[in-house]
Amino acid sequence: MSIHAMDGVGSTTAIGVLALIISYVAYVLYERVQLRARREAFKLKHGCQPPTAIRPGLDPFGVIFTYQVVQAARRHELLSWLHDSLGRYGRTVTASTLRATDIISNDAEK
Repeated sequence: MSIHAMDGVGSTTAIGVLALIISYVAYVLYERVQLRARREAFKLKHGCQPPTAIRPGLDPFGVIFTYQVVQAARRHELLSWLHDSLGRYGRTVTASTLRATDIISNDAEK
C-alpha cells in the first residue's frame, strides 16, 4: 500500500476521534444539566435552604479558618472545636479552605 493510499485512513481516524470527543463532552454537559435539575427539584420539594457560611467575606481564601483547624488538631481538640463552631453558626455550615469550599454538618447520617 502506498503512502498516498494511507492518507484517507488517517483523516478518517482523526474524524472518528474528534466525533468521539465531541460526543463525550456533550454527554458530560447533558449529565451535569440533568443533575442540576434533579437537585433543584429536590431542593424545592423538601424546602432546602443554603447553609450558613463561616465568616463570609472576612476570610475569602480560608487562611484563618485553615490555621484554626490545624491549631485545634495539634491540641487534639478538633472535634470539640468543630462542635463549638457549629453551635455558633448552625448545624450545617460552609467554610472556605485553601483548596475549596467545604460543607461541615452536625446532622446525623440517615
